[in-house]
Amino acid sequence: MVSRNAYHSKTTCCPGSSKFNLKPEEFEKVYSARLAELSVTNTVVKRFTPMMSRLRWAEAQTQTRRAMLRAAIAVCQDGSKTLSQHLDPYENLTFSYIPASRGFTLTSQLRDDSNQIALMIGN
Repeated sequence: MVSRNAYHSKTTCCPGSSKFNLKPEEFEKVYSARLAELSVTNTVVKRFTPMMSRLRWAEAQTQTRRAMLRAAIAVCQDGSKTLSQHLDPYENLTFSYIPASRGFTLTSQLRDDSNQIALMIGN
């Protein structure tokens, strides 16, 4: 009997989906290569497979915004020293912290289109 996971890995309709935990850039390379490979023998794959690389970018941006919000809450409660406990999931580094007169801004290296993801608090 073939295990369910073995079967799924050979017949996945979303090429590269098992690699969804890679950085978006890496995922995009793996996905594009796998999609091109599968499209040669199966025209339905290219035509009807969603652009998983866009979904991976959107997920990374959402994860970063959530982590940034948690970091901002911690900074408001306990000060900027707590940033080391709340890493940017994109680079696994601390968010950039820029103090302002009545608050602060946190930024990530991840971009949403051409804009760096940032969160301004109290400005």
